[in-house]
Amino acid sequence: MNSGKPGTAPCGHPGYHVTANYVTCGQGCDAVKKSEPSDGVPEVLELEPTTRPMCQKCGSINLAKWGKEFRSGGKDFWCCKDCGKSFHA
Repeated sequence: MNSGKPGTAPCGHPGYHVTANYVTCGQGCDAVKKSEPSDGVPEVLELEPTTRPMCQKCGSINLAKWGKEFRSGGKDFWCCKDCGKSFHA
């Protein structure tokens, strides 16, 4: 898969093109282990999904969460940065 064309890796070191848009580091910065060369394929991260409420007045998702001391009934206290309304959700 290596095209062999020289290029500059994202870390700034010289390397070679693995694809048209990705250059792997010739010094091994992007290698899984320093002893094995990188195949240029990024690792998949398993992220836990997060949800945020929407403003009950304007529907915006541009919200700020108040501190834990403002929780009520197990719900966080949120403030909309667009309309200024605060609510528990």
